[in-house]
Amino acid sequence: MITEQPPVFFPFDDPQAAYIVTKNDNLYFMNYVSISDKNKSTICEDINGKQQCKEEINRGMMVMIGKSDIDLKPYIGKKVKIDGDFVYAKEQCIAQKCVDIGSYAVLDIQSIKLAN
Repeated sequence: MITEQPPVFFPFDDPQAAYIVTKNDNLYFMNYVSISDKNKSTICEDINGKQQCKEEINRGMMVMIGKSDIDLKPYIGKKVKIDGDFVYAKEQCIAQKCVDIGSYAVLDIQSIKLAN
């Protein structure tokens, strides 16, 4: 059995980024918006039998939140500082209230506080 690691969508320590909690259709998301080049990834594809790779910088990303022991309602629309893990989940559980979401790569929040 092979288990693939979830993608790392963005860093949690980008000083030039805004991390903003949003809510859409009763589900919580984390928006990452940055002006830096810190969120880099390498994308490779086979073109005519040759592998070609390029570096991609992603300055904007929205990821569904999977779990937070802290109620996120007070943080909606505000800039926050977060720490957490990207994992696979079938439920979104915010302050012990869970709803089925299917199967997605999500952000589990370990800590959250308002940004300065």
